[in-house]
Amino acid sequence: VQGVAVRPDETSPGARLVLRTGATVGGLVATKAKSPIPEARVELYDSVADARLKVEQRRPFRIIFTDGTGRFAFPNVAMSSYKVRVLADGYETQALTVNSALKAGPEDQDLEFLLADGRPLPGRVVDANGRPVKDARIEANALKREYQGNAIAFSDANGYFLLDGMGLEHPYQIRCTAHGYSDKTLPAVQVVDGEILFQLDQRLKVE
Repeated sequence: VQGVAVRPDETSPGARLVLRTGATVGGLVATKAKSPIPEARVELYDSVADARLKVEQRRPFRIIFTDGTGRFAFPNVAMSSYKVRVLADGYETQALTVNSALKAGPEDQDLEFLLADGRPLPGRVVDANGRPVKDARIEANALKREYQGNAIAFSDANGYFLLDGMGLEHPYQIRCTAHGYSDKTLPAVQVVDGEILFQLDQRLKVE
């Protein structure tokens, strides 16, 4: 609400709240053979809000899990642009962005995520001297058709990280960001290539 000061135990008789109608964003998570995957984690991101944040600050707006039939549903979604991300043990992580900014209002969605087999990809982040860089954010993306293969991890105190849910059928672009260091991107990484290494250069300070 803009232009209205809200204080405890006070009413604002001149205030008028207009509620937007929300949509139901739901769908199915299954294997490529269309067998349902129960207990898959489904994340909803606000794309407009995330655009104002640094990549390492972005967090899910809502989180739910699929039921026994692999179905999920987010009710009352009023965002004009959002991303749905799906994660399940032993399968490739996928994401899909929906943009309804040019439409009259939010529309119900029935999405289908068909997940291929996946496995984790290990790696490490170090500085120019080989010292570990902790809390670096590593994001892997593989664009394929209208869906995105997507995985995110953070390095530990020794610089090690593990990207879960990496698909075996295609290469990934993997980007590493860390506070105080220049970003680095590996343009085409195959999971079968094994452990990866990021060596980051410290960002120059402006006096």
